[in-house]
Amino acid sequence: MTFPTQPFMTAIAALVLAVLPFNGECGDISAFNELGSVDEIPGSATTASITQNGDRNVSGIQQQGNFNRATIVQSGGDNTASVSQTGAGNLGEQYQTGTGNSAEISQTGEGNHAVQQQNGSGNLASAVQVGANNTASQSQAGNGLASIVTQMGNGMVINVIQGR
Repeated sequence: MTFPTQPFMTAIAALVLAVLPFNGECGDISAFNELGSVDEIPGSATTASITQNGDRNVSGIQQQGNFNRATIVQSGGDNTASVSQTGAGNLGEQYQTGTGNSAEISQTGEGNHAVQQQNGSGNLASAVQVGANNTASQSQAGNGLASIVTQMGNGMVINVIQGR
């Protein structure tokens, strides 16, 4: 499979970023040769940040509610990341380095915190939080690792560390 040249991809990314919906108080996208989107339904003190370096990385943040914070940082190629937040006071952070990694955070409720860190290739991290004051930490270093966390309730804590 061949991919378009860099100037062509840059033009596509600029076009996509120009037409993606953006609603909200604060959003920041820093990407070159990448696709990123921020969709915020008006809320109070909500922040979103996407930083991508490399080739063919894709990310998106959706937020609805107040005081939600989301950060995505990707370096490498062919990585995907998404954060979806509904409620108030949720925190979602994703940091990926490598190739072909996938990260997903879905938060519904209040005061949930999820942090995902992946280094390597072909890793998967997924965190679903429904409730209040749940904490999930997922850290993976290696290749082909998977961590899937589901928290349904209140005050749950999980810490996953994997390496090869």
